[in-house]
Amino acid sequence: MPQITYTDKEEPEETNWVSRAGVATVTYADGSTFEGTFDDEKLKQGKGKYTWMGPGGEDGEDTVVIATYDGEYKDGKKEGR
Repeated sequence: MPQITYTDKEEPEETNWVSRAGVATVTYADGSTFEGTFDDEKLKQGKGKYTWMGPGGEDGEDTVVIATYDGEYKDGKKEGR
């Protein structure tokens, strides 16, 4: 289950689902993250950064960055390169 932390107010608000429009950081179960804006329909919209994480090391306990996308989102999907 993802962990969402809204960062657009003075005091951060944490939840387990996208509950409203706003700026948030989402941390997924595999450690991947999305930092950006959600619109009134709770879709990714505007500037955002997604970081894919994967297992690292021999024991598989540590995670490493596999790839990142830092750019625009439109209607919940990446828009551009």
